[in-house]
Order: sequence, then structure tokens, then C-alpha cells
Amino acid sequence: MKVLIDCRGVNRVEDGLSIYILNLVEQLPVADPGARFILIIRPEPDLHPRLARLRDTGTVDAVVLDAPFMRPTQHWQVARLIRRLGGVDVYHYPHFDLPALMPVPAVITMTDVNYFTIRKYFSAMGFSQLKRVYSMLASYLACTRAKEILALSKHTAESVRRIVGRRVENRITVTPCAVDAMLLPPFVDLDGSIEGSPPSPSGSTVVGRNGWGPYLLYVGTDRYHKNLERLLTAFHSAIQTTDEPWRLFLVGSMQPASQARTDQVVRSMKLE
Repeated sequence: MKVLIDCRGVNRVEDGLSIYILNLVEQLPVADPGARFILIIRPEPDLHPRLARLRDTGTVDAVVLDAPFMRPTQHWQVARLIRRLGGVDVYHYPHFDLPALMPVPAVITMTDVNYFTIRKYFSAMGFSQLKRVYSMLASYLACTRAKEILALSKHTAESVRRIVGRRVENRITVTPCAVDAMLLPPFVDLDGSIEGSPPSPSGSTVVGRNGWGPYLLYVGTDRYHKNLERLLTAFHSAIQTTDEPWRLFLVGSMQPASQARTDQVVRSMKLE
């Protein structure tokens, strides 16, 4: 089987989608060594090092497409590439805006449907309502056209069914993300033996009481739908019920305006 996987959504500064795609393409050849996997990648110098390593080691094949991810030009450029390659059995687009004019069966990944369910999703981040309308239309059409839909959670699958209707009932599968190997403590060997000391939390925004002790870890951005204010409120309530020195680590990219808002909430709850 010849499987074409679109990896143009992988950024050098990794976000959730990037990590999903990277882990997927690194594990698929191991899971199905009999299939031929071809990656659509960005041109240099925007290519992620992990994708470059996969290409250079010959684990997968790769083809460069200089068409920006999630931009209108991809709707005809991807289809033209598939026809030029020939013999592609399935195309996996790991997001909601599946390129149009697909000449082969397509699989999409739905991470969420926030543009449907959260009205302030785009306005809170400074995006236009036109983008919201485009996202809603593109995702609806993608779900009706895709041969298979991979939903990263049961909640997302149920939301897609509710929005698109019964036509997707037999084409949607819940495939939760596994634990990223990079998140496993590097100081614990697979047999449970300790190989060193715990990693330093340097570079993180740390909220909580003094001392290392037990901690909660949040990894993600500060976008509106992440609702960091609710997380901070819940943490503040939780630590009032215990004498243990719990800490909260917020790890991820934050915009200056959002960082200022988060800092204000932290100060108001006296969580410094």
C-alpha cells in the first residue's frame, strides 16, 4: 500500500499538531513495515529536523511541496501532486481543511471543533469572523468527503457526529494520542531503575508554594479555548484543602497580552 501523509503542518517551533504528526510518521513504518509511506514536506530551511532525519535515513520517502499549509493554493496543488506521483492508495491530511479535488481516498484527523462550539474562539485571538466561517465550512465538507475520520477524543467524535450528522457514523474512529516519549522522565529507565536526578524546571512559568514536592503539569498554549484562568482557579481551590506543597507548572508558548492576563490572575489569587 502506498500511503501519502501531509506533513506541511509541522513547525520547527513545535505545537500540538506538529507533535502529533511527528510521532505518527515515526511510528507508522514500525507498525506496518510492509507499506510504503511518502511524506509531503516543507522545503528547506523550514523542514523540521526530525522529518529531515526520517527522509535521510530512508525510513520513508519524501516529496517537497512549496504550498503553505491551510492556504487556498493547497486545494489544487495537493491534488496535482497526487496525480503526478501516481499509484497513491490513500492520502492522510491531519487537520480539518482537507484540500479539494481529491483524486484518491482521504483520511483526516479532527483534533477539535472549537470554531463551531466556542463563538469567541477566533475573536479572542484577533482573527476575523470570515476565518471562522471558512473553518466551519471547510471542516464540514472535509467530514462529508473523507473516507475515514480520526478523532483524538470521544468528545470530538461526538461533536462531529452532532454537527455533520449520521453520514459520518460509520466513518469516524476515536484514536487518542499516546504518551509522547519526550514526556517520559529521562531519569527513569524502562526497568524502573533511576539513572540520574530529576530534570530542572528552568524555563517554565512556575505557580505555587515553595519547595519541589508534588506538582501538576500543564503543557500547551495560552489560547482562549485552553481556559488557563479556570485552571488557575481550580488549582487555587485545590491547594486550600491540603498542607502539601503542590506546585503548578505552565509550560508552553504565551503571547505577551495573554501572559500579562495570566500574571494578573496569579497575583489576584496570591499564587506567586
